[in-house]
Amino acid sequence: MKIELLPKDLNYYKANLHSHSRHSDGGSWPDEMKAAYKKHGYDILAVTDHSIFIPHNDLTDEDFLMLNGLEYECVDWGKSDRHCHFNAIAPSPETVLQPMYHRTAYVWAGGVEAKKLVKFDESLPDFEREYSHECINKMMKICKDLGFFVIYNHPSWSLEHYPDYMGYNEMHAMEIVNYGSVRGGYPEYNEQVYDDMLTGGKRIFCVAADDNHNMSHDDFNGYTRIGAKELTYKSVMEALFAGRFYASTGAEISAIYIEDGKIHIETPACKEIRVFTGFRKGYRVMGTKENPITHAEFALPDDRCKYFRVTVTDFEGNKAYSNAYFFDELGIILPKA
Repeated sequence: MKIELLPKDLNYYKANLHSHSRHSDGGSWPDEMKAAYKKHGYDILAVTDHSIFIPHNDLTDEDFLMLNGLEYECVDWGKSDRHCHFNAIAPSPETVLQPMYHRTAYVWAGGVEAKKLVKFDESLPDFEREYSHECINKMMKICKDLGFFVIYNHPSWSLEHYPDYMGYNEMHAMEIVNYGSVRGGYPEYNEQVYDDMLTGGKRIFCVAADDNHNMSHDDFNGYTRIGAKELTYKSVMEALFAGRFYASTGAEISAIYIEDGKIHIETPACKEIRVFTGFRKGYRVMGTKENPITHAEFALPDDRCKYFRVTVTDFEGNKAYSNAYFFDELGIILPKA
């Protein structure tokens, strides 16, 4: 039996799930951002302004989809100066109310005027935030319960370490790459953080994003390829919740499937394919420009390994990162160690 993890009969749309407009601390308006992303070959953009939920459904057209969302932050001001930021992507274009609204606090640069555009449940009191696992998990869960897709953002920029991020339990995904932070000098390639979370018991996905603020020439390097049947809000959100996507800084993955007791990976011509299994079992193949890799296969590991994930590197050093695939969820019984 063949188990396709990135089915070939889907369209793999190029998406950025983290960006900021002049409604918070970005340098461009959402319509200008849409135009720039279309020019760079994107199909999907989420404008996730800080603490401001403003839907941009009017910018969606037949060949470009706007997802609606926002970025929340909790900050340990005056103590450790650590942050926790997470994005919440709305489940449908009909979602119009901002969860956990505060009428006066959490206002970023452009937010004073932007707050006038926000809709919220006026019967609820202002939501007060604090930098604690209890509060952050509560915020994430409120978003999840309302159907939002929750992504934990840029742990390196946030100065968060193992005890910090391991206490967050309510996200769907994390940023394995935040290119805005990379551009700012931070080591925001977070494979180790992702594996910490996976081996620590979290079953989450990974995305890459550019965290665009200023529309400079190198703002378009982190993206997520989302495998959906069609370019509609419903189809794309279904794909996100199902994990039918991979993260990238420029490399591509054509297929990942399991067949005849082997893991198969197909790519355009690339330099390296790595497979990590969450235990002391990994695989790696290398190619050259004269003999590039386009297909690799590896035997399934033993039952000490709970999952596998794939990293592909092209000849320019760009990478693509698959989600983690857990063997028990796939119905695969591994051989005993």
